[in-house]
Amino acid sequence: MNWDAVVAISDLVGALVLVLTLFYLAIQIRQANNHGRRNEIAETFQQFSVARMAIAQNEDLAELLVRGSDNYADLGGTEQLRFENLMSERFWCWHSIWDGIQLHAFEDDFWSGGEILIKQWLERKGIAEWWKIHKYQFPSDYIKAIDELAAN
Repeated sequence: MNWDAVVAISDLVGALVLVLTLFYLAIQIRQANNHGRRNEIAETFQQFSVARMAIAQNEDLAELLVRGSDNYADLGGTEQLRFENLMSERFWCWHSIWDGIQLHAFEDDFWSGGEILIKQWLERKGIAEWWKIHKYQFPSDYIKAIDELAAN
């Protein structure tokens, strides 16, 4: 066997090892991305769960949500502050889903259910009042998306 054949075979084996290594890395990256996406979804839904359970387990908070949803302006100072925080938390939860879709971390259908809920919430006089006053705290693209939902 001559040296040219040995060099050619070693180059071929080296190229094959390189291709296999790149293939393996691609699989690992895909798995890491899927794992990260699942974690992001789980964290977002955990955030929603905490907010929902706080309302479900606290009758005063549930009552505040009902009264504030009907008429934000009629709430007293402390009640408005509590309602503002409750609404901010909920709209930041929705922002997490909206942002995840913008970054392609979530499937588009995650937002379709959120759109329906947001529209229902913004149909409530008190929540619509709150949104008009406090939407400045959110990113401008998200504000546009929510305002478009409210307008339709």
